[in-house]
Amino acid sequence: MNIKSNIKGDSSLTDSGFRRCQKFILEKNRIALEELEEHSTMELLKRRYDLNAKTPKRKVSLWKTIKGWLGYV
Repeated sequence: MNIKSNIKGDSSLTDSGFRRCQKFILEKNRIALEELEEHSTMELLKRRYDLNAKTPKRKVSLWKTIKGWLGYV
């Protein structure tokens, strides 16, 4: 490999070697992108849930309701 080929951007690989290298890099990037997409989806769902989450209302039993009407609370 000489300086002229480096300046032109030649990787000094054969066509099949270049394809294998490119395939490896694309596969690695695909896996990283899938992980990133999964993480962003989970963050989006978590944010959406946190915005819509409300504390549950306290339920009053029937007996406490009746006592409240009669003034014995």
